[in-house]
Amino acid sequence: MIAFPVAEDSLGLVATEGRDLLRRVDLVIEHLGTPAGHALLPLLERLRLRPGEALRALLDTSPGDLLAATAELRRLAVAYRDELVAPLSRSVTELGWSGAGFDAFARRWAVQARHVTADDGTSMAAKLELTADFAESVAGWFSQARQAVATTLAEAFGSTEAVTLKACDLLDGDAAGLRRAVVTAEVDHGDRLVGAAATIGAATLGTVSRWYDVAVETFVVGDWVGRMAALEEPHVTSPGDAAADPGAGWVRL
Repeated sequence: MIAFPVAEDSLGLVATEGRDLLRRVDLVIEHLGTPAGHALLPLLERLRLRPGEALRALLDTSPGDLLAATAELRRLAVAYRDELVAPLSRSVTELGWSGAGFDAFARRWAVQARHVTADDGTSMAAKLELTADFAESVAGWFSQARQAVATTLAEAFGSTEAVTLKACDLLDGDAAGLRRAVVTAEVDHGDRLVGAAATIGAATLGTVSRWYDVAVETFVVGDWVGRMAALEEPHVTSPGDAAADPGAGWVRL
């Protein structure tokens, strides 16, 4: 399993400039096209989104929100142990209860206590912790991907391609002005705009594509597949299973 440490988030620092630059890239791609045989074309086909759309998707996904959810999952797992199972287990011991009734209760309580907090990886607490580990890893992946895209954009900001796109007045506003210019053949230096947009677009989507591959290898075909399968196997699966064991009880939690 690959661990993704949460990096200091710099994507937010370049968000405003990045949105504007990639908005210009998207406009050119949509209305002027891309150079034949350019490296951008397979990236567009593979990812099925333009560079500006990829940036917006990353900006809309906060690693901090995922980490907050992770902390809540871990808190709940601790609460299962400390606030649910442990107090009742202590009470059962301290009551000094004995006899057939106690024996029947103890058997059933042992089953449910294992279901909630057993350390064998199948309990509710263990599954909460596993889910928290997964969410934390996903948060780290988003953090690293955002950092990589931020680095790519920072390098693009000072390029001649960025200057070409920023200097084009037709790209200052929405798409309407550019569409009119295309129809009336009033676009100056169209080939330069297309080449500049393709270069920056390929750099941006190339970074996104590399981190997409990392995500697939880690979360789709990697170790996480087997680990997350445990979430699909409840400790007590049905009332019939409980009935087969006179010492078991069924509870839906």
